[in-house]
Amino acid sequence: MRAAQIVAPQTLRIVSLPDPRPQDLPSGWVLVQVERGCICGSDSPYFLGVHGTPLDPGLSLHECLGTVLASRSPLRSPGDRVLAVPLEQRGFAELFATPRRTDRPPSRGPILQRAADGPAPRHRSLRPPKAPQSP
Repeated sequence: MRAAQIVAPQTLRIVSLPDPRPQDLPSGWVLVQVERGCICGSDSPYFLGVHGTPLDPGLSLHECLGTVLASRSPLRSPGDRVLAVPLEQRGFAELFATPRRTDRPPSRGPILQRAADGPAPRHRSLRPPKAPQSP
């Protein structure tokens, strides 16, 4: 599988890693194929090199949307679409295995429609602009 590796501040390299093997999944775990990843504020210091570089392949992405490829969990089946949190923030890869940390996304709505339509355009903050402060 392919994974991204942060090799220097704001610099990624695509590397090859062995695929996680479904037969090696512990009880209660699922294997997820990543479709979309979300970068949040806690990921930013990794991209900026604050924690040093190079990082291990797959770091740092911990909020993903994907499809279950294999499951040893009674709660998930292959083909389920899930919101998933990979262990150790290793979601910057095509596949990851994780226990229990999945949920089903909503079946409809503007966010999923944008994902289905392709990359979302850059968008502005959802917060209202701050009022100017008087001196």
